[in-house]
Amino acid sequence: MNNNLVVFLRTVMCLVFISSYTQAQCPPAAELPTPEHMPALLQSAKDRGFLWKISKQGQDSWLYGTIHANRLEGMLPGPQTRQALQQSDVIALELNLADPATITQIMALSKRGAGRVPAQFLPRLKAQLNKNCLPLELIGQQHPSLLFSSIMLTDARHDGIEPAFGSEIVLLGLAQGSNKPVIALETPKEQMGAMLGESDKILPEQFEAGLALLESGQGRAQVLKMVDVWNRSDLAVFENYRQWCQCVETAADRAMMKRINDDRNVVIAQRIAQQYRQGQTMFIAVGSLHMVGKTGLPSLLKQHGFTVERVVFDDGAGQ
Repeated sequence: MNNNLVVFLRTVMCLVFISSYTQAQCPPAAELPTPEHMPALLQSAKDRGFLWKISKQGQDSWLYGTIHANRLEGMLPGPQTRQALQQSDVIALELNLADPATITQIMALSKRGAGRVPAQFLPRLKAQLNKNCLPLELIGQQHPSLLFSSIMLTDARHDGIEPAFGSEIVLLGLAQGSNKPVIALETPKEQMGAMLGESDKILPEQFEAGLALLESGQGRAQVLKMVDVWNRSDLAVFENYRQWCQCVETAADRAMMKRINDDRNVVIAQRIAQQYRQGQTMFIAVGSLHMVGKTGLPSLLKQHGFTVERVVFDDGAGQ
């Protein structure tokens, strides 16, 4: 299983790391654990993130709030999370990124709106790409919203944060190593449609806000705080995300948050309930922002008749 995980991570690195520059000023490249290092890393792994036990009609499953990028030391699941994985028949993720067709569709859909950058913002955007050693050609290859995310995540590499160390990538590797089937709770079209919206047009104020986040360093700081809060399993702080992220301040921001989070939760909860009828024990892993508040998955699953119980980790996290 350890060798399979390393191979899988190296494959994903080819997808998520766009830049191959090695200049000193560039964000440092990630160093993946070797097969020899993996057992020690697994043995020292702590339970992190947010885990719930969900039950209905005498059947138990698990709901896990993930992080999409992380540090090496927080990459592998701890003993209680691994036990939940081992007890599950299938792993349910937002998307199955081990499916080549899914990757192809995502890459095609991400080109929507590419290159539509107002002239007044183009020099500032190019400066951010150059600063992070990303190719300028990305402007014509990614929707501006995704381009901002790519720059922000690349900048976070200075803090040791890598997409290849995110929960979903590791869970996929573990699923492959243990021969557990993986099911997707969304389609690429559904997820990308929610993230990008119906229109390919980005308002000037959205460009200004996105560039300001990058130029001020606030975007990198937000990624850093989110990763740190997740690794502490501090649900109380995570639930107040909208107060400290500085990303839900306008009507457009609120509409986008509803589209990419709340509205998707309704669909995902329905699909979890439908899949549950198949009689298989599931380990359901979805981004942690989908877990908070009245529109979060724990609350919505209660409405579907599930008993939902937060798991307290052995170190006290989850209380």
